[in-house]
Amino acid sequence: MSSFRLGDKIDCAEGSCLEFKNHRAVTDSMLPQHKKGSAKPYSNVLNAFLNSDGGCLLVGISDKSYVKGIHLTIYQKLHMRMAIVDMFNRFQPRVTKDLYTVSFIPVLRPEGEYNNGEERLEDDEIPEDEDINRAHLLRSENPCWCDLQAKARKELCVLPPAYVVKISVKKGEQLYKNEEGLQFRRGHSSNMQQKKAIW
Repeated sequence: MSSFRLGDKIDCAEGSCLEFKNHRAVTDSMLPQHKKGSAKPYSNVLNAFLNSDGGCLLVGISDKSYVKGIHLTIYQKLHMRMAIVDMFNRFQPRVTKDLYTVSFIPVLRPEGEYNNGEERLEDDEIPEDEDINRAHLLRSENPCWCDLQAKARKELCVLPPAYVVKISVKKGEQLYKNEEGLQFRRGHSSNMQQKKAIW
């Protein structure tokens, strides 16, 4: 799919190979305290996909299959990629890059709503040289500099484009534990923690 439309209901539901999330917490350490217990990090479902038949996580889609989108600047997109790579590198064993892909699919506004008279599909921001090499705050519920920058821009009514983030995972050739040492398998539309690792 080349784009989604904000507010549309997509023609599929969560199942054994598909999950929706509407937050940016890649790992448990990135979940704010007030969301722990109600929201689950990406790592659980991605671990379950690896240990089952593979699957696809769509971030920016509600549990009821409606397109919400996640607003991301170019730096926040980089941050998200880095957090996902960092997460997979902490799995046991480490997940190689040939087993997953990450893509950002633009979310279009409802018909008739445009930005300055035209639809924007991509973030046309050109990154600053000093920001390209700037360290990102990973593994923390505290905001990174890129989030603070986006918040400051939002207060000036400058909203970055919205995306659905698609994370596709192939079935692993072995069983994996996530970054917390937990192992999951995929059920119909849920993740089942394995009490004892089967090695």
